Amino acid sequence: MNGRLVVKRYVRALMETADEKGKTAIVESDMQTLDRILNEAPSIRQFCLKPDSKRSTELEFVKTAFVPYLGEYTGRTIVAAVENGRLACIPFFPAAFRLRLEELGD
Repeated sequence: MNGRLVVKRYVRALMETADEKGKTAIVESDMQTLDRILNEAPSIRQFCLKPDSKRSTELEFVKTAFVPYLGEYTGRTIVAAVENGRLACIPFFPAAFRLRLEELGD
């Protein structure tokens, strides 16, 4: 499956859940936090883009690098992505989120 499509699907599902639960503002803030982490720590972005062969190492990584700084729904989405072998998608979540907001705003 196309990487862009995968990222869009995760972001769409996250946004739908956040909207249902009234947590859209939290997810929007999470995307800013995620973007900041990825931009301020190039080693984190690099790790995501060159995943480890062990899923357990990747899960431990995201639970340390991202989950403590994000809301429940965003954290769960990131963990689910890694559990599904999609660690490399995480750096693209913030841009996909912004794009989806723009699409919904039209």
